[in-house]
Amino acid sequence: MEEKVEKIIEIKELKVETKNKVILDGVDLNIFKNSVNTIVGPSGSGKSTLLRSLNRLLDMDPSMDVSGDVIFEKRNIVDIDPVELRREVGLVFQKPNPFPMSVYDNVAFGLRIQGKKLKKDEMDKMINQALEDADLIEELGGNLKQGGTSLSGGQQQRLCIARALVLRPKVLMFDEPTSALDPIAKGKIVDLIRALKQKYTVILVTHDMNLTRKVSDYTNLIYEGKFVAKGTGSEFFESEIEEVRDFLAEAD
Repeated sequence: MEEKVEKIIEIKELKVETKNKVILDGVDLNIFKNSVNTIVGPSGSGKSTLLRSLNRLLDMDPSMDVSGDVIFEKRNIVDIDPVELRREVGLVFQKPNPFPMSVYDNVAFGLRIQGKKLKKDEMDKMINQALEDADLIEELGGNLKQGGTSLSGGQQQRLCIARALVLRPKVLMFDEPTSALDPIAKGKIVDLIRALKQKYTVILVTHDMNLTRKVSDYTNLIYEGKFVAKGTGSEFFESEIEEVRDFLAEAD
């Protein structure tokens, strides 16, 4: 099945280590376009570190030593300006982090920080489209002046998603996006992830096997810095690999 789907990211022998610990140990993984690529594994196995390596956020931590190759659309990410890379490969964090400003200004923040010179009507259009793509615009009732921090937890998470989407990324990465949300808010994120893959490539890190079953096209198990299982959603859950069976038994 892998050969029939276009690869947007190819990870080759990626190693991330500190002075005292190897976090990722020679990772090889393909990320497939317009699919939900899910990464699961025990706590401390390197999942979040992998995400941060894909848009060079690890460059900001001098204690991290990174080697190997990450090829994004046939370009090695070390040859891509980090600001451009982080626009095209966005990351939504586990805990919603809206800024203490209006909904409008929260979404506009990324455009402004990148020095985008846009007319107001063009800015308005992009912000409304991002909020629509994040399934938030209707709930706000058109009131984009209200404070971002005044929204519910689930709405704040979708606001942060809109803030990433307004930059028109090609890849959107989620690090445990539902872990801090109530069941209703989780359900909205599930529906949103399903919808987003029509326009974007999604990389999802989660401990939630129920979420994985619902949205994942490709599921990958990382254990002690290495991937020990890869496959489609159904293949993964039917795997006889010992680490997969043990992980699923503990997760469920």
